[in-house]
Amino acid sequence: MADVIRAVLYGVLPALGAALLLVGLLGTRWLGVANGLGLLVTLGLLKQRRPLWPHELWAGNNDAMLWLCWGALAVGLLAALHPRRELPGWLAVPSGLACIGGNFWLVLVNPRKRWEVTECVLQHGAAIAVAAVGWLSVRRAIGARPGPLMAWALSGCLAGDAALLHFSGSTLQGQLGGAVATAFAAAAGTALWRHPFVLDRTAALPFAAIHGGLLLTGVHLSELGPVPAVLAGVAPCALVLCGAANTGTAGAMRFLLGFAGMVALLGSAVWLTQKG
Repeated sequence: MADVIRAVLYGVLPALGAALLLVGLLGTRWLGVANGLGLLVTLGLLKQRRPLWPHELWAGNNDAMLWLCWGALAVGLLAALHPRRELPGWLAVPSGLACIGGNFWLVLVNPRKRWEVTECVLQHGAAIAVAAVGWLSVRRAIGARPGPLMAWALSGCLAGDAALLHFSGSTLQGQLGGAVATAFAAAAGTALWRHPFVLDRTAALPFAAIHGGLLLTGVHLSELGPVPAVLAGVAPCALVLCGAANTGTAGAMRFLLGFAGMVALLGSAVWLTQKG
């Protein structure tokens, strides 16, 4: 029982503290940094050792989970330091794809050693495509409805990832998914004293990098099947159905429709995993 409590606390407290501190004091642009710090500390506590620095990883075992955590922190920093002025699409989209692709390239260093060139291109291309669709959808959804409800919805998506990874035998990835879900929920909770609460669109990129990266490690390092992974990967796309926020019944119904679509895709992924 003590081990279970310890695992839960390790998976919750670091991300919770980082999100409350950074988002509560500096704003939602820093949510990605809170995610990365929460992941690194959580992974170190769960493994009971200090996380290796990137140069140590590169010269050592290239641990995929550590690369995912460092990549999440790097993407979070880029999002936090993003200029206030919106970048044009022709620059923003390639830059985001480069961040996601670079993160996935590092995560797959060890599995890639066993692949032929064709398989390498297909694996990376499929992973980046799924993550990119999720990123662009979430970016649009946040732009239309940047309030705390969207942060709660993204937290719910990551909680679904955690459940899916747990049921597929990917316990460590599931715990990390729970940590990031906690960070998004804590960020939404800061709406209690941050008025108005506006979720910055830059949060979409760190979300997509972690959401896609966790599913990627579940497929290549554990027993998550590719079909459930794709279903979960595109689940956030349903959030574009939420539309713009308003106080009317129609706005609430649209939000529920988008959220229900996301839950249906995640539920299908979990069902296929348990059935298999």
